[in-house]
Amino acid sequence: MTAHTIPILEKSISVLEYLAAGRRATAGQIGRELGLAASSSYRILQTYAAAGWLARDEQGRHHLGRRLLEIGQQADPYEILRQNYRGVLRELRDRTGLTVKLSLRVGDEFLMLLREESPEALCVTARVGARESLCCGSAGALLLSRLGEAEVKDLMEKAPKHVWQFQSRDQLLDRIKQGRRSGSCVDAGETHPQLHTLSFMPRGDEVVLTLIGWQTDFTASKRKDYLSIFKECLEKKRTSR
Repeated sequence: MTAHTIPILEKSISVLEYLAAGRRATAGQIGRELGLAASSSYRILQTYAAAGWLARDEQGRHHLGRRLLEIGQQADPYEILRQNYRGVLRELRDRTGLTVKLSLRVGDEFLMLLREESPEALCVTARVGARESLCCGSAGALLLSRLGEAEVKDLMEKAPKHVWQFQSRDQLLDRIKQGRRSGSCVDAGETHPQLHTLSFMPRGDEVVLTLIGWQTDFTASKRKDYLSIFKECLEKKRTSR
């Protein structure tokens, strides 16, 4: 707390920042994580919910509400990127049949800006606005591949414990090497055993395009086809400007 600030507003802001990181949590979980009294946590959540800034799912977990998202969009620094890549994501989805996401680095994490979901009845999806450690997945590894060795080492040391639940540090380093060699990267179920991804970084923009699917979606021949489709879609975007 600093001078000339209002304590309850600082607590309220901490709740929004906690949920803005892509989390869903109950009032009790939020209070414990942020060190808030149960009464304070309850009143803050009720006030935000009444204004439409927060909503609650069937399990009683709170998340950002539509009204807050509408307000945020009025000052969204990423909207131009979304507009530039929305057509690319839709074409990638239509040509591959997979869910496609657009991500970029924000501090020690990557943020998912945009998603086009697979038309398949059973598919892997991802939530817009979610954040994850740069040490996770193919998108994170590809962003790490643009950094120096010292910075990569530092980020790996600071990564949260859940990052290493399934993958090893050597597996992450191998993905980073893939990115440096080819500008693309595959996570074959290393970060999450059921989740397979292929990421590609367009030239000139510090963003990553990622295809998400099951193991059967990423055979060697399919991966080769996907990379060709990435390049064709991005070339089409470049020449249509």
